Amino acid sequence: MIQFQEYTIGWLAYILSVMGLLIVTWRLFRGVRWSYLRGLIQVSVLVFLATPAIGDAQYWAPAWIIAALELLFGGIEGAMPSILIIGKVLGVAVLAYTVISLIGLLFRRPNVSNSTSTSHPSKQASKRIPPRVL
Repeated sequence: MIQFQEYTIGWLAYILSVMGLLIVTWRLFRGVRWSYLRGLIQVSVLVFLATPAIGDAQYWAPAWIIAALELLFGGIEGAMPSILIIGKVLGVAVLAYTVISLIGLLFRRPNVSNSTSTSHPSKQASKRIPPRVL
């Protein structure tokens, strides 16, 4: 039987590792132009890594680890509860991310650009003035 201190230290190490992997995921997918897809990938990785489930010994553990061990040693019937937990949390997270993205689109300020205005210094400097011939 593990003690509370060992259990807490194990979870803290796992949470720090997940945060490191999220930073790596964020850096890895920064080149994806479509921000909605990039956000969905990041939310999916977070849900997959951070969703807990109760194991056989009544201790919390990451659901993907429980599902992998149950698939390996017990078959699909033992892994289905953990897989269903991940699926439910992923569905709620994607729905929440979509709603937040749509709300963000509604309140985004429109990009107003006045092309006839030459008050910006960089626009004035970029216009080439042809030389006058005497």
